[in-house]
Amino acid sequence: DHYINSTGGFRQSADRNRVFVVLPNGAARPVSVSVFNFTNVNIPPGSAIVVPKDASPFDVFRFAKDISTILSQLAITAASLAVVGNN
Repeated sequence: DHYINSTGGFRQSADRNRVFVVLPNGAARPVSVSVFNFTNVNIPPGSAIVVPKDASPFDVFRFAKDISTILSQLAITAASLAVVGNN
């Protein structure tokens, strides 16, 4: 937790459940990063801490944009059908 916080902390798109450490010998091991985890993890010099990007982060603004686009397309389609139906 100290190493991650010293680099600026987790980004919004970080997958906190899949953090792992690549040891100098090439082996990798998962690390549990949590507020409730009080066990110290020994990270030897030369190791790399990898925080993968979450494959599908939920973005409220993107979701709202997609919904508004769908609703506007439905409204345009309904208006077009109403005009065609009146002829």
